[in-house]
Amino acid sequence: MKSNIFIKTIMLLSLAFSLQKCTYHPFLPPGEIIEASSPNTNSKGQYIVSGGVGMATVPLGFTLADMMLKLKYGLTDKHQLETSISLLSVAQDEEHRVNYSNKAINSYLGMRYLVVPKILSIFSGIGIGGSSLGKYSSINYGGSIGYENKFVVPFWQFYLYNAFPINPKKYDLSPKLAIANTFVYTPLQTNGYKFDFGIKLPLSDWFHAEEKHSLGFSFGIASLHDSQRDAVAITLAAIFNYEIK
Repeated sequence: MKSNIFIKTIMLLSLAFSLQKCTYHPFLPPGEIIEASSPNTNSKGQYIVSGGVGMATVPLGFTLADMMLKLKYGLTDKHQLETSISLLSVAQDEEHRVNYSNKAINSYLGMRYLVVPKILSIFSGIGIGGSSLGKYSSINYGGSIGYENKFVVPFWQFYLYNAFPINPKKYDLSPKLAIANTFVYTPLQTNGYKFDFGIKLPLSDWFHAEEKHSLGFSFGIASLHDSQRDAVAITLAAIFNYEIK
């Protein structure tokens, strides 16, 4: 009898642990999720439009798809104004009582400063977004280091952010195997950082084109933290940059 009780207890604890580990958690995002750039900024008066697709995934958690459109404008040869809008979609979850829309929108406005030409730039900006879970804002800052050249540009980017909920809403993400409202969450202030490694292919240099076109790919690892939980996310992205005359 005692052994049966012990076995049942172990089974219940194991189930509770697995449900807790697999439960989605509402971490708030930064102003830009998939964006990663080489250090160079636009020259004065130059416009470049960037379009990107990517994904972010938390192991045993959510997977997020991101479509981004971004405009970069050179205020000077060292100061670049950046603004973007992103459409986010969380993969549908069949294991939890998801009672919210899986779509969200994210926007960003910031400035990049070229510290060392072809080598190092720093940036900062603000993000605003929203979904059925409420609205949020974020402060974003970081830097890019690499080596700009005419062949293949390697770069690394470091990104810090603090995101704050605005009128957040509660929602039930209890697994269907658990009792309803077992895991009720409200988005909380989220702090995070991300390391990206990427390459940029300077297509205009390859094909001797007058306009500046390029294609970039990046791989990132992010760390997310709020007062309830920590998580690690992996990001992948592809971004095409096109100069507007």
